[in-house]
Amino acid sequence: MPTGTNTRISSIGFDFTIGTSGTIVTLSTLAADSAVTSGLRWLSRPRLRELIRELAPLSAQERAKKFSIDEKRAETILGGAIVLDEIMRGLKLDQLRACDAALRDGIVDSVLSAVREPKERGSVRRSSVMSLVERSDVEHTHATHVARLALRIFDQTQELHRLRTGERELLEYAALLHEVGMHVAYQGHHKHSYYLISHAGLRGFTTDQVAIMANVARYYRKAAPRGEHDNFAQLSESQQDVVRKLSAILRIADALDRGRRRAVRDVGVETLDGKVRFRLRPRGDAGVELESAVKRAKYFGKVYDVDVDFEESSAA
Repeated sequence: MPTGTNTRISSIGFDFTIGTSGTIVTLSTLAADSAVTSGLRWLSRPRLRELIRELAPLSAQERAKKFSIDEKRAETILGGAIVLDEIMRGLKLDQLRACDAALRDGIVDSVLSAVREPKERGSVRRSSVMSLVERSDVEHTHATHVARLALRIFDQTQELHRLRTGERELLEYAALLHEVGMHVAYQGHHKHSYYLISHAGLRGFTTDQVAIMANVARYYRKAAPRGEHDNFAQLSESQQDVVRKLSAILRIADALDRGRRRAVRDVGVETLDGKVRFRLRPRGDAGVELESAVKRAKYFGKVYDVDVDFEESSAA
């Protein structure tokens, strides 16, 4: 990989790296330390270099026999391993995740998306999320209004959370799905939502993205995220940070539709000198929503280390 390309990629930054297609999947399978986690295998660079040393002195036929791999793959796997090692060296990667999906899967999905009816041309992610919404009898009006309010808050607090478009999308979907657990039972439904989102087989998402959405929905009410919670402890530090920030936003957004009547039609947010002011724009009496939001905002203040207050503008 050219040095200039390395520099550009490094300057953009990344949280983790995923490798796709046959060579990387085969190498990760051969690697002794390729522990399988939720269908994805880790391949470390030290183990990759060991594999290169094991593969190098063997002929293609010997590789196929010793490692039980296809003969065509045996012919190219050493070259592929060396190229991968150079890429990981150039990007200073200690490890990457191997994924069975490949470029052709993306091409097929893109073609199928292009021929769908206009109403179905939204992303695979959105259609997958909305399918779960429909199957779980979610109160659609409430879910979509909470999602809209959550995005309004997200967009106006960019200087606080410093998150990106990807996390914005996850917040929207977590908001749409935050009550799917009621399909199981109202009592503890936030925990049921976590389970359903985690195991629904949502298409178009990585395992980590699903975990973030499930945790954000899990913590939209009741207890805040804690290290002793297994579902939260399994996340990386950066993912835990995202969950805290997004769930703090979702708590307020849900509170602003506490009465499920869209009493708060919109919300404006101002940040200044360590204080965040939420300006509610109600349709009528939004006393219930205001009281609920003030309570839910305590966690927001803790996460973002700010003072929070609310103000109602005149009703429309």
